[in-house]
Amino acid sequence: GDASNNGFSNVNITNINIKADNSTLTNSSGWVVQQNFAKAATNVVIDNCSSNGDLTNLNNAGIAGDNLAINGGEVIVRNCHTTGIIYGASHGLISNNCGRNGYVLIENCYTTGNILSSFSAGLVGDLCASNNGTVKINNCFTTGNISGRLCQGLVGRFIGSGSSTISTGGLYITNSYTLGNVTNITGEENEACSGFIGIPTTLSDGSFYQNIYISNVYVAGKIDKTFLNKLDALPE
Repeated sequence: GDASNNGFSNVNITNINIKADNSTLTNSSGWVVQQNFAKAATNVVIDNCSSNGDLTNLNNAGIAGDNLAINGGEVIVRNCHTTGIIYGASHGLISNNCGRNGYVLIENCYTTGNILSSFSAGLVGDLCASNNGTVKINNCFTTGNISGRLCQGLVGRFIGSGSSTISTGGLYITNSYTLGNVTNITGEENEACSGFIGIPTTLSDGSFYQNIYISNVYVAGKIDKTFLNKLDALPE
């Protein structure tokens, strides 16, 4: 899809392996699929794909660009991995806004690239599961070290933006972990990095978005100069 058109349903993308040397992506793009992929499309699968290329521009990702499976789209991403270094407010596997009013299942995936940037995440970018969408992450991990401002080991910030607490959607994370060490390069509380996920969206009544479900997850890396009570604590 693109800004004006929906994507195609019943699509399988398999066994695509990208090795990029001295190449870059345009902003908001992925090495395997571009932004708005599977917009309003169903029965779409990305399976056994990988990329080995650094992410240097704004909102790049190792597999899929911004807006994956938005507006009722349904996508499964499985058995995929990326190894490029993450710069430029980019994200290891999938970029921002995935599953907005749609559905994304990510399973058996991992990333190994270090994060050397600000506003980046090891697996999935900001604004996932927004507008009452659903994003499920199962059996995934990241191993890259994190050094920057407002970066996250697994999932980015503003989870569930535009959603309501009574939504049937949300972010579900099971059997997943991060191994990278975390360093906040500024030491400022309001710019701290997180080994796991970013702060959920704050609703109009001042409460946090509540539809975040976590089971059997852990952060194994050393957390340095971060504020766990603000960024690694989940809403009750």
